[in-house]
Amino acid sequence: TNTYALYQIGKALEFDKYIVVSKYEETINSRNNQSNLEDVTEAFLGALMTDLGEEVTEQFIINIFENLVIISEN
Repeated sequence: TNTYALYQIGKALEFDKYIVVSKYEETINSRNNQSNLEDVTEAFLGALMTDLGEEVTEQFIINIFENLVIISEN
């Protein structure tokens, strides 16, 4: 797994806004920690795969990467 790609997807989907962290973790900006966003993104994609299947998850990932490429080109 390319963990940096998971991090980029997590940032693009703004998962950092939904991570529940302790007060201390908040003070050290743990929400934007690369490892945390990778883990949350991986868990999200796993849940998507479990609930909606491989085909839907694959198309979701393709759409995300297409949007990331378009954003980076601008």
